[in-house]
Amino acid sequence: MDIVNVAFFAAVCRKEVRAFLLDKVRLRRFVPVTLVCALFAVAANLLNVKGLALAPNPGYHEAIRSTNLLFITVLAVPLFSASLDRQKID
Repeated sequence: MDIVNVAFFAAVCRKEVRAFLLDKVRLRRFVPVTLVCALFAVAANLLNVKGLALAPNPGYHEAIRSTNLLFITVLAVPLFSASLDRQKID
């Protein structure tokens, strides 16, 4: 499904994509960053599978994995000068 999304995006933004691919300076920075992101994504998926296999109960693994929402919410408050009120928490 991702390939279909990329193809549609490239078709819609073909002028911008062509200009980006012709700009060698930006492309030199883009490719290594993309490869590093891909390696981290593969490592995260492998660790996810290993975590599910090693946990005595899959619920433990999912509960620990779901705490990232809590960390993002807590970090967003100082980063975006936001406030946590009851409406936002619910």
